[in-house]
This record gives sequence, C-alpha cells and structure tokens, in this order.
Amino acid sequence: MSHTVFIAVQGHDHLVEVDLPENASIEIVHATVKAAGIEIDEEFILFHDEDDEPIEWSGHKRPHRIEHGSKLHLARCRKIDVTIHYLEHTKHHRFAPGARVRRVKAWAVEHFKLAPNRHAAAQAGQARPLRAVL
Repeated sequence: MSHTVFIAVQGHDHLVEVDLPENASIEIVHATVKAAGIEIDEEFILFHDEDDEPIEWSGHKRPHRIEHGSKLHLARCRKIDVTIHYLEHTKHHRFAPGARVRRVKAWAVEHFKLAPNRHAAAQAGQARPLRAVL
C-alpha cells in the first residue's frame, strides 16, 4: 500500500507530491523527487514535518510515522539560525528546517517573557511586533 506525502525541498518554492510504497527506501524518496524535476544529492537530509531531528531510515521499510498526507522536508542543513529582535533585546535560536513561523513566534514570546495579551496585541498590529531575521 502506498501513501501520498508532500515534500518541501530546500531552494524550491513548491511542494512535491509523491506516492511512497510500503518498501520505500531513502533512495526511492530521492529518485522520486528527481523524477519530479528537482535536482538533489546525497547531502540532503530528510525531516518529518517540524521534527528537530532527521528521519532515521533503515533499509527498505518506510518509517511508521510517515503516513498518508505527511509533510517531509529535504534540506542540506540540520538547523536554521534565527535572530529575533524585540525592543532593545535580541535572541538567537536554531530551529529545524521545517519549523513554521508560529513555532518561532511561540519561542520568542516565551523567551522575551511576553504576556499572552501583549503577543495578541502585536499580532493585531496594536503593539510593536517581533522581528525575525532568518
């Protein structure tokens, strides 16, 4: 039985939709992405959604967490350095390639010790917003 998954590839602005068979290997994932017209090499690392660590792929059995509709990320880096500025303060943190903006913002709210209503006001444009530099 195959599962349809969506793969975001570093350097490309669209998702690649692929069907992975039960006996898929990492080589099959790479070949499927290449067949979609995207050039990648063995240096690309595969992540599941927002996971901090890459997928450990052993042999020809798809990891059980990769289910129908899963989002995967192929990236050359293990972490992305993010700098957040708020007022006169600056914080740095490293996130996995699949981290979404909401996760970065939640981290910043916690580390700048912002009250939840202050964060909501910033989102509504009523207060000075957080600025992230990737």
